[in-house]
Amino acid sequence: MDQNIQTQEIDVNSLPLTINRSQKGIPEEILITLRRKKLSYSQIAKIVGCSKPNVLVRLRGKCEEIELAEEFRRNKADIFNLHQYRISKSITPADRQKAGLLEKTKSICFFHNQEKVERGEATQIMGYADALKAKESIRSERQKLIEEKDWINAEFKEL
Repeated sequence: MDQNIQTQEIDVNSLPLTINRSQKGIPEEILITLRRKKLSYSQIAKIVGCSKPNVLVRLRGKCEEIELAEEFRRNKADIFNLHQYRISKSITPADRQKAGLLEKTKSICFFHNQEKVERGEATQIMGYADALKAKESIRSERQKLIEEKDWINAEFKEL
């Protein structure tokens, strides 16, 4: 199966009534888009100007694969969480003596970070704007501490 299929929105109304192309010349994206619009294989064949068996052959398994990929995308955070759980449960006390532990630990960290990203939660990676805000906040807090220290020193001098 072609794993590089990308769907894009195609305005079905902008297509000519028939696309006079050979079976190989019909873009799969058009076939997939028409099928996702719930058109029958016969209707698609009529629109693109080829036979129903040609449409069936070209679409065999592709629409289902795209639907599965979309389902995966919607559930990525839970899938990452599941992999993280499985890997963490697979680490036994004996693993601590083996070299494979590093790879398993890296996997746990990877899936943990991916889960957080998918859930829209903070990770250790700060955005540039956030870093600038944090720097300004620290600078402001430092200035306040310096002023407080100067005030305390001035008070002690008077005593």
